[in-house]
Amino acid sequence: MSMACQNVNKIMANVLPLSQFTSWQRLQFSNKALETPLEILLFNTNNLTQFETDELASTWLTDKEYQVFTRRKAKSAKKEFVASRILIKQLVRAWLFNEKRKFIGGSEALTFKSISVCFNEQLSRLEVFVRNKRLPVTVSISHSAGQVLIAFSPRAIELGVDIEKYKQKRNVIKLSEHFYHTLEAQMVNQLGEEYFYRIWTLKESLAKASQQGIMDLLAKDTLSQLAYQFPNMSFVSTNEYQVTDVNNIKHRFDLTVMATNVGFEGIQILQMTKQDLKN
Repeated sequence: MSMACQNVNKIMANVLPLSQFTSWQRLQFSNKALETPLEILLFNTNNLTQFETDELASTWLTDKEYQVFTRRKAKSAKKEFVASRILIKQLVRAWLFNEKRKFIGGSEALTFKSISVCFNEQLSRLEVFVRNKRLPVTVSISHSAGQVLIAFSPRAIELGVDIEKYKQKRNVIKLSEHFYHTLEAQMVNQLGEEYFYRIWTLKESLAKASQQGIMDLLAKDTLSQLAYQFPNMSFVSTNEYQVTDVNNIKHRFDLTVMATNVGFEGIQILQMTKQDLKN
């Protein structure tokens, strides 16, 4: 699959052809020029059994994380929670080892249980702690229909991701007329569901990256906002990611990763497997 990575100004100039939006499917990216590495992981939690989910949770989550895990009622939510936390811990530990940093609190091996991932309700963002000391890293996650998308940067940057499953029974024209900016609704009427989902993941990603509420962004022209209000924000998106379920039915998703001061040249998305969670 070819990867076309474009900044918002170029996309603004090519907003009509949906093909001008960038596409990607595999992952792991580092922009050496900006020295702002960005890791992006994609994982299908539907492949986890309930036994595997419970075992991973009891083995790798901290006591506080495990309490959050047990409060999740839906099996799908439990799977998404444990997978996201373990993958984030893997990214953090790999970064610490690669940077040859002195581990906080002693020289003993850095275990997953010494890394804690917590959601800061006040700031509406995930924070990572190693032995109770917060790290200056940035993490954003999103999940839809069992798919978990994670972006990680060892820098303090504005970062947001979103993944959304195409839903056959969703009336995208009616929804866009009710929630979207007038220009966006007109484009959805012309281009259909592909444009609806692309704008949706852009709005969600921007809301996370800029720490705004999604309701504050729904009725605004998102591409104009990116061009003029957030000129340092760039993004990469795709609608070519598909998953086949046990009934051999294909499900399509739209994904967006958005960040400040990050170039997306050569970006790849790494699709993780169950074995990756256990290593």
